[in-house]
Amino acid sequence: MQKEFRKLVSKDEAKRIINGLGIHAGISEVNIKDASGHILGMDVFSHVDVPPFDRAAMDGFAVHATDTFKAREDIPITFKLVVQYFQGWIQIFK
Repeated sequence: MQKEFRKLVSKDEAKRIINGLGIHAGISEVNIKDASGHILGMDVFSHVDVPPFDRAAMDGFAVHATDTFKAREDIPITFKLVVQYFQGWIQIFK
């Protein structure tokens, strides 16, 4: 089984690895058509709300923390779906 958590390295070793990648940080301006593969150098804000109504910012699952305490990488925990929420309705499983 593949481990999720890898071996940690020291700060100095991490710096050596990163510096060896040949990446040179800097900010430059490029045309939007040429921006693929680049990382934004500052935040981008919209003057228009999209969508124009309130909506959840994320989705996911809610569990009680105590139900997860026995879980490990090699011993996963299975949960039963009890309630499912979609925009505008709720489905309850028994």
